Amino acid sequence: MTLTAGAIQRMYNGDKPERPSLQLIDIKKISPTSGTSADRFRVIISDGMYFMQAMLATQLNGQVESGNVQHFSVISLDDYLCNVVQSRKIIIILNLHVLSSPGVQLGNPVRLEEGSGGQPPQAQQQRPPQQQPYQQYPQQAPAPYQQQPPMQQQPPYQPMQQQPPYQPMRQNLTFQTYAPQPQPKTYEPAPSNYAPAPQQYQQPQQSYQQPPQSYQQPPQYAHPSQQFAPGQPAQYQQPPQQTYQAPYQHPAQMQGHNNGPVQRDDGTMIFPIERLNPYQNRWTIRGRVMTKAKRNYANAKGEGRLFNLEVADATGDIKVTGFNEQVDAIYDKVEVGRCYLIAGGTLKPVDRRYSTSSHAFEITLNRSCTVDECEEPQGAAAIPRLPKFAFTKIAAMEALADDSKVDVLAVIQQLEDPVTFTSKTGKELTKRVAQLADDSGKVIETTIFGAVEKPLQSNSVVAIKGAKVGSWNTKSLTVWGDSNICPHPDMTDAHSLMGWWSTTGMHTSLQTLSTAGGGGGSSRPAPRIVFSDIEERALGLGSDPDYFQVRCTVTHIKTDQRTLWYVACPTCKKKVPGVDDETNQLDGHCEKCGQTVTGFRRWIFSANCNDASGSRYLTFFDDVALPLLGGKSADELAPLKHSGSNEFDQHFLNSSFKTYLLRCRIKNEHYQDEARLKVSCVSLNSVDFVAEGRSLLEEIQMMRQQAY
Repeated sequence: MTLTAGAIQRMYNGDKPERPSLQLIDIKKISPTSGTSADRFRVIISDGMYFMQAMLATQLNGQVESGNVQHFSVISLDDYLCNVVQSRKIIIILNLHVLSSPGVQLGNPVRLEEGSGGQPPQAQQQRPPQQQPYQQYPQQAPAPYQQQPPMQQQPPYQPMQQQPPYQPMRQNLTFQTYAPQPQPKTYEPAPSNYAPAPQQYQQPQQSYQQPPQSYQQPPQYAHPSQQFAPGQPAQYQQPPQQTYQAPYQHPAQMQGHNNGPVQRDDGTMIFPIERLNPYQNRWTIRGRVMTKAKRNYANAKGEGRLFNLEVADATGDIKVTGFNEQVDAIYDKVEVGRCYLIAGGTLKPVDRRYSTSSHAFEITLNRSCTVDECEEPQGAAAIPRLPKFAFTKIAAMEALADDSKVDVLAVIQQLEDPVTFTSKTGKELTKRVAQLADDSGKVIETTIFGAVEKPLQSNSVVAIKGAKVGSWNTKSLTVWGDSNICPHPDMTDAHSLMGWWSTTGMHTSLQTLSTAGGGGGSSRPAPRIVFSDIEERALGLGSDPDYFQVRCTVTHIKTDQRTLWYVACPTCKKKVPGVDDETNQLDGHCEKCGQTVTGFRRWIFSANCNDASGSRYLTFFDDVALPLLGGKSADELAPLKHSGSNEFDQHFLNSSFKTYLLRCRIKNEHYQDEARLKVSCVSLNSVDFVAEGRSLLEEIQMMRQQAY
């Protein structure tokens, strides 16, 4: 396995080679300082020439503990950062994958500081080389310049006027060093008039001090051969003041805005948001507030308040959250569109379910944090006023899984008036439904919850960041208050889309996006399996739902559950709140349609299904429940249940112990912070036993051919 030569030097110098191949030559577990912190692993990474320290992010601990990442493993750094910790550069590895495990060390790497003179090569090129040591004069020699070696020992005399004139050294000019001439060990007294005139020599104060008597190195600005001329006093010229620079200091942490922290005039270190991570002890970021929103919450610990900010700079964006006291102290003084310095807080891995930020971490503010308005940065550090979008065409959303987050650029084809309603938790909310279209020829329904600061208009372009994909009969988008909505965005793609809409789109019949790709799954491949294959194939554990077919027998339909149906709007099929099912008062207000409707009952229940390998509980919705129950609707059987008649349970019993060919959808869903596999039936067909027998014979024949 070949390592990426020179990768360690490049990373040390602030460069970021893409996916370098490196070897782990040491792994050490670091115990946390507090009981609540997670273990960390410190590693030594090598490119075969140099090595340096690195830290694994806590999300990679499992790879070390499982043995996937081990001593001498060759890895590819998929995502990483280079940070300065206590004046030392350390690589923070955020993501990796193992390429091989040779079991031996590759190459003979040395520590980067040792192999490069204590600093990276880039710094060596900028730093003036140190003067080579001159031969030391004998200890018994008198004070400097008071004695002169015999003239026959001196090099041939070179007149002063033939020497190059003294040139002031510029800041970027490399300092020159001179090799000293060998000096004899015996000296004779020099003529009395040979002593230099001390008043003509003045030592520059800002850079150098008078050397001690034992220090015999000549001044740096004159060649040793030019110090003395035979037969005449030595002449010293005062060097120009500008030729001396302050002693060189290595520019630690003084890098560009996209390579590392930048120091302000008041000493504050500004970190680029892109490089912010939990391994930095003290940090300050400067960014523009793109969105802000606050809400109340309630959990097992009690009730409280929180607010969310999306803050961005020229390198990236990050989510900032404050609770309770920070709501009173910070939220009202922060304005969307202004720039702020944010210092302090805790960094933790981002929860993608509640964040639209592209950053791997998010900030939680604490009591010691500060949020102060500042001037906008200029030049390369200037912050865009619009967030960074990664737009997805509406037609492509058909294949996306539910709960995915997307950025959309579309034209508002139709916009309904805002509707105020009371949620299940008793909160009063405002929502607005819009039909969005783009040049892919598709339309998607989008529900916007909460007030939008800038007004929306029909036949105008809108850019939305972090819309949530869902499906209920049709594919749809949901936009909450923490999403970024930009009406009339000033960008090239928006102008092109508006031109398409004005000339073509508004005069064309566009299709509404269906759920075939992500909800119903009618076009998805559905292999024939048995129930035990669900665990063996790990179905439903990916980001997208899986589909399969199974021949099984319905053995039990749960009629003891709290609800077997819900009251739906006859137009949109969504639940109608505020109805009284037991008294048959089904009139209510449909939040989606915005009108009073008379609802009807739709089936939703679970049934236990068995095959030769095991059993599973499946969810049946109205479309597949009707054929299962012999075409009986929930409105027909509801009076039997309310009257307590045995005929209700008997009807379900008569529908049991029948064999069907089911097409099912399986997805890992989260409910109350608990993950569980949910299997639902999307289609139901009676078994054609003649066709089923032929299919089994073909399968047996294929197995025999594979065996021989």
